Amino acid sequence: MYDWSRLQKWAEKQLKGFCYFGIVDAAPYANTHRGREKVVSWHVHAIVWGATRDEMQALKASINRSHQAFLPNRDAAHFRVRISWKGLRQSLTYMLKAPLKTYRVYAIKDSNRRPTGDYRQKKDWHRPGEAAAVCRFMHGAEIDKLCVAGLGGWEVWERTTARTTLTIGQQDVDRLHALIRAVARDPI
Repeated sequence: MYDWSRLQKWAEKQLKGFCYFGIVDAAPYANTHRGREKVVSWHVHAIVWGATRDEMQALKASINRSHQAFLPNRDAAHFRVRISWKGLRQSLTYMLKAPLKTYRVYAIKDSNRRPTGDYRQKKDWHRPGEAAAVCRFMHGAEIDKLCVAGLGGWEVWERTTARTTLTIGQQDVDRLHALIRAVARDPI
C-alpha cells in the first residue's frame, strides 16, 4: 500500500504560506512510455487562493525544476485560474471523486509513422480487472485521510469532510431502503 502521508508532507512543504485545500489522488496507468507495466501515479490536486499569478508561476517553476513528470517532456506541476464559483465547484468535485478512469499512454508519431519521443495519454472508464485493482490500491483511502490544507484551508477541509460524511451516510441509507423495498416486492 502506498504511504500517501509522504506526498501530503511534500505538498504541505511546497504550499507553506499559502491558503489552500488539496487532496492526494491516484491515476492508474495500464501502460507507460517504457512499456506495458501497470503503475499508479500518485499526485496532489490543490485549490490555492489569495496568491498572485506571479506567486503561482514561481511555485510551478520551482516544482518543475526539481521534480520530473510521469511522462517525458511534460511539466510535473501546472495550475489554472478559476474565477467563477461554477469552476471552483467543478474543481472540488473532480478532486474529491474516486479514480474512475484508467490512463493509457501512446507514442506520438510523425508523418512517416516514426515515434517523435513525445507521448500523449488518454483516459477511459476502468475495465473490470482495472476496477478491482483500484479497489485494492485505494483500500483505506478515505477523504479525511487524503486531504491537505494550510492557513484558511483548514475550514474548507473541516466543512468538506463533514458534508461528505453526511452525504455518504444518506446515500447508504437510501441504498439500504431501496434494497429493502426491492426484496419486499420480490421475495426470493
